[in-house]
Amino acid sequence: MYYIINAYVPPRPPPVQKKISTLLKFLIIAFVILVVCLLLFRNHFIFGTALIIGRWGFLLIGLLLFYLSTKHITSKKLQYILLGSLLLIGLEFIFTKFNETSPQEIPTNTELTLMTYNLFFKNKSPDVILKQIKEIDPDILVVQELTPAWAGILSKTLGQTYPYKKIYTDKGTHGIGVYSKYKLSNDTLLINENKRPFAQIVTVRVQDKKIHIINTHLASPASAVEHPENFLSLFNSNYTLREIQLNQIELATKMNSGDTYILIGDLNTTPYEPIYRNLRTTWVDVFDEAGEGLNKTFPNTSHTAPFLTLDYILIKGAATSLSAKILSSGSSDHLALTGKIKI
Repeated sequence: MYYIINAYVPPRPPPVQKKISTLLKFLIIAFVILVVCLLLFRNHFIFGTALIIGRWGFLLIGLLLFYLSTKHITSKKLQYILLGSLLLIGLEFIFTKFNETSPQEIPTNTELTLMTYNLFFKNKSPDVILKQIKEIDPDILVVQELTPAWAGILSKTLGQTYPYKKIYTDKGTHGIGVYSKYKLSNDTLLINENKRPFAQIVTVRVQDKKIHIINTHLASPASAVEHPENFLSLFNSNYTLREIQLNQIELATKMNSGDTYILIGDLNTTPYEPIYRNLRTTWVDVFDEAGEGLNKTFPNTSHTAPFLTLDYILIKGAATSLSAKILSSGSSDHLALTGKIKI
């Protein structure tokens, strides 16, 4: 006797469906590997910047891949791995925000108006900037790219307004100076490998309060921009140098309880770089807390409006943010940043 057993044989997926499934698996694995690299190397200038700029884009792409996987892939394990990578991106964002320094509530009415201006050492229209400074009338003015000519103009025009100053002039981009309505002391220059200053630390006393001003002009990545064929290597070198310079600033400004610290000037760093993210763990960005309008300061030219943020007022210690704004015009390649804090 013969028995015929009819075994069920599942239909083979069409060739096109199989190709889609294979492609999706490859894309999901590649996406997960990319996310792991972004998180493991979040302090590297490439991976860290990519994560900061593209975070929400990565989440959207991951969700799209998950949705497609439910239609074309039967492997639940791969879907769970994909969801886990998306969760890690979200947790990294929460961790970053949780570690940002919160501003202090200061129980006083003492206010201080600040202004930082990269004057541009080739500037041929100083009257435009002088007019802006007079209109804002800051208590403390910090400048970068202070040439001997600029120093003479500022002293002649604003000497009576700012009886106290600590300056270092240079024919190129490394001049730096602080002009103040309050007495200045403890002037310290931090010097780069070429014996030029990248930061200036002075102490200001306002009534019974001690304020440490760190006027900063970090190393410029201009050479990387000017040589696009070697951009990555040159920018990497510049990024490392800026990290070193900020570490030197941190070491030179040891925190004293009750004092106010102001890191102000041209940091040559965008908010999308890990350097800035790490700064926010110890410093409060005055514009981010209390600014109005756009905070783009560079490049200011007759052909383009600024699209990068390079200039900052950062505070820590006994201070809180009140207001901040970018001046809408000027004759320098940087726009000026002014802010008001309570100390």
